[in-house]
Amino acid sequence: MQSACLLSDMEAFKAANPGCVLGDFVRWYSPRDWIEDTVINDDGTAQCTGWLSAATATAVTCCIFIFHITVNVVVGIIISK
Repeated sequence: MQSACLLSDMEAFKAANPGCVLGDFVRWYSPRDWIEDTVINDDGTAQCTGWLSAATATAVTCCIFIFHITVNVVVGIIISK
């Protein structure tokens, strides 16, 4: 049941966010499972980096597979006259 719900959420997210990657989905779906840090480069510019939390990383292979097989679902509104 949960995987069907996850699949549906991923499809909806991908439809609403063309060009997104798995990290974008994780930040939206479960922010506490995404660790983010800001690194200052040698030239003084800041760069944000992120990775999955240790708890989430154990299930990442399944999530990556599901994320990549989801299709971009086109969501439309039907207006009745």
